[in-house]
Amino acid sequence: MVKKVIYFYEGETEKNLLKLLKNTNQIKTGRLEKINLWKNHFHKIIRKINKTDELFFIVDTDDVVENEIFINNMRNLKTYNACFVFQCENLEDELCFSCSKGDNKKLFGDFYKEKSSDKFKSKFKNDKNLSYVLTKNNFDFNNLWIRGNNFSSWLQKHSVKINVNCKYRL
Repeated sequence: MVKKVIYFYEGETEKNLLKLLKNTNQIKTGRLEKINLWKNHFHKIIRKINKTDELFFIVDTDDVVENEIFINNMRNLKTYNACFVFQCENLEDELCFSCSKGDNKKLFGDFYKEKSSDKFKSKFKNDKNLSYVLTKNNFDFNNLWIRGNNFSSWLQKHSVKINVNCKYRL
């Protein structure tokens, strides 16, 4: 059985960034799959994966609610070789940190001369020259998804026991 690497993302902005990171060998080569663990039951994709596959889940934490779907997904994933990347809020906040921007307003303006999140996301997800934009804005991959957040306490509060420390890194 061949071990696969699969990256699960929630939105198209994450997808475009993951594609770039794969193509520039900053992360392992692997398949991209869209799933929102807050809204979609994980069992819908179980037949596509094996227990030995390396699974990376990029999860937004900006709209955290008590959600049975998410809690059940976390419990069901305990038996898989899963790594959870809980973003500090969302990808925009992660990019602010990894590009040393003060806030989202500065990020939107510096990247695309935009003011709104929706316009920023639209341009980011369709950007065919994302590498240039990130380089121009001093993107540091080593600062992406490293901060963690207070999400461990949310998991604990809801009796969700998962290993948030991965055996492997993106």
